[in-house]
Amino acid sequence: MARPDDSDNRITVFGMENISSWQNFGATLSLSPKIGIWEPIWNLQFMRQILMGTHRGNLKHFNRPALAADWNNQFSLPGQFILSIDASCTNSYHSGYNRMKAVAWMDCGLRKSFFKNTLDVSVQVNDVFASKKEKYLVYGPMVTFNKRGDSDSRQVRLRLAYRFNSVRSKYKGTGAAAGEMGRL
Repeated sequence: MARPDDSDNRITVFGMENISSWQNFGATLSLSPKIGIWEPIWNLQFMRQILMGTHRGNLKHFNRPALAADWNNQFSLPGQFILSIDASCTNSYHSGYNRMKAVAWMDCGLRKSFFKNTLDVSVQVNDVFASKKEKYLVYGPMVTFNKRGDSDSRQVRLRLAYRFNSVRSKYKGTGAAAGEMGRL
């Protein structure tokens, strides 16, 4: 929330506030077939809030719905390599008293297991095209604040994961109720 300071209305204070009446509803549709070496997961999400507030002396509705789409793809390649290519996007929507701007991004990765699946090695490139930007508007009673973060959010990650005792041993003892079960 962006509100004028109590002591000087030329100063705007940004902070969190409880909202007395806020409702939202949503739905998600997912589909995850397996087509040969390709395992896509498609998610389509819808969310809409019902919220009104005051902006510059006028009643404003903050009801623009959010639509988000995720397209996650996993490919089983020769040599037991796993390739992942994931894409996500959202439209411009309201969240609280904020209007989030539309954004889209793509992540890619390659994974391989070694030593009877005890060691996983993966390389991940997040936000391949540096398109995941932080952009939103904050509506306060007397002010509109426009935030645009153009920082480069691309990342390259190398991950090594080792599983100790990856083979599950079977329990060989007897349970506490074995004597009682024998008696029955």
